[in-house]
Amino acid sequence: MRRGLSGSLPSGSSQFTRILPAMTYQEAYEQLTSLVDEIENETVPLDELPGKIRQATELIAFCQQRLRAVDDDYQLALQQLQKR
Repeated sequence: MRRGLSGSLPSGSSQFTRILPAMTYQEAYEQLTSLVDEIENETVPLDELPGKIRQATELIAFCQQRLRAVDDDYQLALQQLQKR
């Protein structure tokens, strides 16, 4: 994706697991990239644009949640290594 994903997440990560059940980070990222390409290339009909934007927003939040979880695990592993 060409842009950074900044912004805050709504609280409650279970919201995204209900919206995007059994989706991996890679699947969500690929779907998001495809949506962004459609929107940027103006191939989305105007009547479908709000739904596509909502879907992209959900995918961004899901990806941010997964990235934060991985970062938390990484930080914990580093802390455990430093204690040795």
